[in-house]
Amino acid sequence: MKKQLQYYGHVNESGALHVHRRDQFKRDVAALFKGHDVEVHLMPRKKKRSLAYNSYYWAVVVGMIRDRLLELGNEFKLEEVHDYLKSRFNHKEIVDESTGEVMHIPLSTTNLTTVEFMEYLERIKRWAAETLDIVIPEPGQQAELIFN
Repeated sequence: MKKQLQYYGHVNESGALHVHRRDQFKRDVAALFKGHDVEVHLMPRKKKRSLAYNSYYWAVVVGMIRDRLLELGNEFKLEEVHDYLKSRFNHKEIVDESTGEVMHIPLSTTNLTTVEFMEYLERIKRWAAETLDIVIPEPGQQAELIFN
């Protein structure tokens, strides 16, 4: 098993590194790496999407698309709609050199930064408006509910 620690911190204006939960960090380093040479990697921390945006994505974006597909006579689970959206709007393209076939390998949305996730949502909303004839509201935007 690969020994690895992940902690977060902040580099202040004077360039000093401050590790969050420093006491725990020191204990973990001593327990796992005492007497060993180590390799240290630092990178800017990406801001991840909030729980509110995650809820908006599943309940509103994925939910409205699923509902529209149901209206059109297609039955899908939310997870299946999510998988389709990833394969269409958040994928890596691989080209089979022998046939020229382009494969879309869906990527996880959990690793997207806030900006990347917003761009993903915009691509989906544009497609939903053009293809499914539905307008997905912005987060917090009022929607009119009609009960029959």
